[in-house]
Amino acid sequence: MYKLPDGTSDEAVGPILSKVRMQLREDESFEAENKLLSYIRNLFIAYISALTALSYGRRPFVVLHGPLVRAIGGFTHLRFDYQTVRDLLNINWEDVGQFPLPGSASTPALQGDNATEYNLSLTPYNAGSGEENLRRFNEFCRLYCDQCILDANRSIEERRYPGFCLYFWVLRSLVDLCRLAQITVVSVVEDISRATEMTRFVLPSLLAHPQARQQIERSGLQPALNAVDIRYPDQRYRGQLYQTAKHTVEKLNLSDSNLFSYILAEGQYTAPVQIYRYRTRNTFVEVLNDPELGIRNEFEPILNAFFPSMAQGSHPGYRVLMSYVRTSPLREPIRVEYFDLPHLVPPERVIGPTYLLSLPYQEYGIPMILYYADKLARTPTQLVRVIIEREYYDLVLQNRFSDPVAIMQVLGRLTRNYFQREGL
Repeated sequence: MYKLPDGTSDEAVGPILSKVRMQLREDESFEAENKLLSYIRNLFIAYISALTALSYGRRPFVVLHGPLVRAIGGFTHLRFDYQTVRDLLNINWEDVGQFPLPGSASTPALQGDNATEYNLSLTPYNAGSGEENLRRFNEFCRLYCDQCILDANRSIEERRYPGFCLYFWVLRSLVDLCRLAQITVVSVVEDISRATEMTRFVLPSLLAHPQARQQIERSGLQPALNAVDIRYPDQRYRGQLYQTAKHTVEKLNLSDSNLFSYILAEGQYTAPVQIYRYRTRNTFVEVLNDPELGIRNEFEPILNAFFPSMAQGSHPGYRVLMSYVRTSPLREPIRVEYFDLPHLVPPERVIGPTYLLSLPYQEYGIPMILYYADKLARTPTQLVRVIIEREYYDLVLQNRFSDPVAIMQVLGRLTRNYFQREGL
């Protein structure tokens, strides 16, 4: 937490990146650095939270807000010094308040394998050590990806660390934790108004299917296609078909929102599709015949080292899936992203709990825990403590402490109405 000159905490700055945000910099990379550090920190906290819960003997179901894997191409040039990365991947266990480590925190929460040897530690106490995490990261790079450390002759403290590699190293660790513990980490994206990712994959597949193509050509969409001069080639010419599908999306302003809001009824979801937004241009040429999407091909060896998608032996590979779920008739569908792991098949094992978590607050359409987590994050800690203590005191006096409806009423004291959604 950032400290004001008089020693008091400035909660408005935030507990994660206050040091970086307080630097008075005007260069263009500041915003990008701030975003990337936030993305890495969120994944790291998800890992620590899940690992600590496992150490307590629980089986967590972790829900994140925002994409599970980011379109990371715009951050490939960023590097950070030792102090920044150490603080980023560090937990001050003496300042965790009411969430102390369990007595077993110095022993591994579960047994690792070859893939996890140089990931974030499976021992909760060690996983919160910035020095230990940087040592493991450097060892991983030395063994598997020498492109990461351009200044290998320098000491660990003198090096500049690539944010691109740090991001996928933490994400990789989170995937392997879910795989070994057979737990679920899911992310939810509610603002899909400009998203076209799934439409770009689904539309070419539909056009390549004769029956679906005939339905499109006979539908009310055909006059619109004629108006923008779109003619679909024969199904045999897949490359041209994919390019024409891309032009359809762009010229008709098709989006995931207007497509799946029309198709899906409440409780329905789309078949999961693999996410490629972080992959190289070679992959997009192969999948969609589109050389304009993806990150530069020179980063493919780094991705293959940190986040290889292909299965290797008993390891299923590192892939992320997405599906659209209509959680409420009052809202457009939400996008649910999760890791492609054997224990999460069929997709109902992920989609079902996510949908159920969204039911108590249908006018919003996202899992209720995200709503309250966001609300708590935007409310000064002291105010939250006063509200909660007062409401719980009333419950004790009324002997209603075990009443789930009463608990929901306590949380409801932090409610915003439907039109106060900006900023999420």
